[in-house]
Amino acid sequence: MARVAAAARVEHGGCIYVYDSYPALYMLTGSCLPTRWAFPGHLATNDENSASLGVDPVLEVARIMRSGPEAIVDNLPHFRGGNPLTRAVLERELASGYALVACIRTGPDRFRLVYRRRSTMRSPPTCH
Repeated sequence: MARVAAAARVEHGGCIYVYDSYPALYMLTGSCLPTRWAFPGHLATNDENSASLGVDPVLEVARIMRSGPEAIVDNLPHFRGGNPLTRAVLERELASGYALVACIRTGPDRFRLVYRRRSTMRSPPTCH
C-alpha cells in the first residue's frame, strides 16, 4: 500500500478519489475526502443505490470527477459486482483527462491502478 500511496500522494492540496481500493489511502496520501461516501463500495458497487445512500451514485461520481481529483485509484481486475453506470462515468473521465502513472501488483492477478490528471503528472507511467 505504501507504493500505491506514494503514487497517489496529494501534491497540490486537493483530493484523490479512491474509486476501488482501500479508503485508508485518503489518510496515507494526505488527501481531503472528495465525498461523504468515502468507502468505495458506496458508489462503485451494484449493492448500493439512491434509496439506501440518499444520493444517486452516478450523479455523485460525476460530481467528484468534475471536482478534478489529483489522482484516482482503481483496481484491476474490476469488481464483478460493480456498478456499470458509475464505472462508465469514471472511465469516460479517465480517458478525457487522466493518465495511468502506476500499475502496482498486489496479488498474483491483481493490480492497483493510479491515474493522475494530465495537467499534474510528475513522471511517466510505470507498471511493476
